[in-house]
Amino acid sequence: MILEIHKRLVEGVRGGAASPGEYRRIQNYVVNSATGDIIYTPPLVHEVPNMMAELVNWLEYFVEGLTIQLQEVTHQGEQVIRRDVLAREHNLSERQTLALGYIIEHEGLSIQIYEKLCPAVNRRTLQRDLKAMVDKEILLFEGATNQLIYRLKG
Repeated sequence: MILEIHKRLVEGVRGGAASPGEYRRIQNYVVNSATGDIIYTPPLVHEVPNMMAELVNWLEYFVEGLTIQLQEVTHQGEQVIRRDVLAREHNLSERQTLALGYIIEHEGLSIQIYEKLCPAVNRRTLQRDLKAMVDKEILLFEGATNQLIYRLKG
């Protein structure tokens, strides 16, 4: 594919007569036009195909890693947008929005975890926060008292 790109780029332009779409067959140099000094010596002819293969392999690896990172960023962005839309739609407090974000990311929240997220707030207030979200039909809960897990509804 790189050879095809090269062919299309140089056909019909200066240097296009030098075997477009093929690796070079002779050694060349970059020369300072004023002094005639060689300022760069490209790799040897026999090294070029292997170096190009290494470049392509490094590219399929970099692009694959970039793809994974972009998927993660997209997923996190979707979670933040979902949290913010629900928070605005239901007029949630900062604490409730924090709880909602945690639930979206981890698929559940216990009162014990909520206490760790909001250590300066007493348990009863945090329980009221969660109950209000259940009453607004944002969350549902499962489990026994003091073992409840709050999850996103729907």
